Amino acid sequence: MRSMTALAAVLGLVVTLLVPAAGFAQELTLRPVVDGSATDSDVNGEGDFVVDGLASVLVGFNTVFGPGEYRGVYEFDLQTVQSCGDVDATLRLNLTGTHLDGSDPDLTLYGGSGDGALEASDFQSGGFVTAFSAFDANPFNEFDVSADVQRVIDARAGFVSFVVRPNPSAAAGRGAFLYSSNEIADAFGFLPSVLSLTCRS
Repeated sequence: MRSMTALAAVLGLVVTLLVPAAGFAQELTLRPVVDGSATDSDVNGEGDFVVDGLASVLVGFNTVFGPGEYRGVYEFDLQTVQSCGDVDATLRLNLTGTHLDGSDPDLTLYGGSGDGALEASDFQSGGFVTAFSAFDANPFNEFDVSADVQRVIDARAGFVSFVVRPNPSAAAGRGAFLYSSNEIADAFGFLPSVLSLTCRS
């Protein structure tokens, strides 16, 4: 009888150890591997140059770097979470200020797969995610991007890309919103823009 009781206790322990493993969740905070601006200088709907590694991520029109539309580009490396069966993802973009006259605060976010490099073609990449106001930042504009990240993981694409587009109604203006880049965060102590994940296997 004692041996049966001991066996039951061992089996109970095994079951207890296995149940939490099935619901294992890993929390990660990723900094971008790409953060910069893709620009359409001749306003023909296609990007033709990028602004990277200089300052903040620009979202607006007609900046000191030249005329045209500037879209903010962020990419995050998901290669370490390819085994994630279910994910909750929040994109947090840190608004650090405005450039020149600023821009219309009504912006749009696009998302899709990336390649880990900032390219002019990023200007027109991604599918619509949501519209938002830059002025809602405190200090972050926050977005639930779980579905977008899950699609990239399921496709084993490696990188997820997000593009912030300015309001076309501000095209005649001169200025932009400034979002935190890795360079600005490290040099001046701003909070970086990040992608927060809860990954369940």
